[in-house]
This record gives sequence, C-alpha cells and structure tokens, in this order.
Amino acid sequence: MFTEALAALEMNVTVDGDTFDIKLKPGDLIRFERQFKRSITDLVGEDGKASFGVEELAFMAYTALTRTDRFEGDFDSFLDRFDDVDLVGTDVDPTSAAG
Repeated sequence: MFTEALAALEMNVTVDGDTFDIKLKPGDLIRFERQFKRSITDLVGEDGKASFGVEELAFMAYTALTRTDRFEGDFDSFLDRFDDVDLVGTDVDPTSAAG
C-alpha cells in the first residue's frame, strides 16, 4: 500500500509564480514524519488512497524544494511564497484532511 500510494508521489509546485516538477524521496517523507510526529503510512486508508491536509502537502513540497536547492528559507517563508500544488498521477485527495 505504501509503495503504491506514496513512494512515487509527484507534484507540480508553484512558488512566486514559478512552477517546479518534483518527485518525493524517502528522506522527504521521513522529514514529514518528524515534523508531524506520525507515520506517513497512517495517511493511507484501507482503500489504498492517501489523504493529506494542505499544510502536509505544502511541507512535503517544501522539503523537496529545499533538498533540490530550489528554495531557501524556513517553512513559514515558504508558505508566504507558496501559490499552488498539483498532484501528478496519484490517488491522493488534497482536499481531505487526514486523521
């Protein structure tokens, strides 16, 4: 379930009007777990679909963009400049808060 829903999670993230294609790596997901103090696998329902809140998606985008040197600054600075996120080819529901 984890591999199908999360391992190949790709996003198109727009920051300050510039759009970046990103693919999450395991380190990004581990940073998510540290930030939110819960396992990423807890976000996958019995149906195999993942469900994230907007802050969670923004944080994943932030970790990937900082890892690839496409954004510098803290998470709050990122939020001030964060325009949009589109999920690519996944069963993730960005409108449904997990939990």
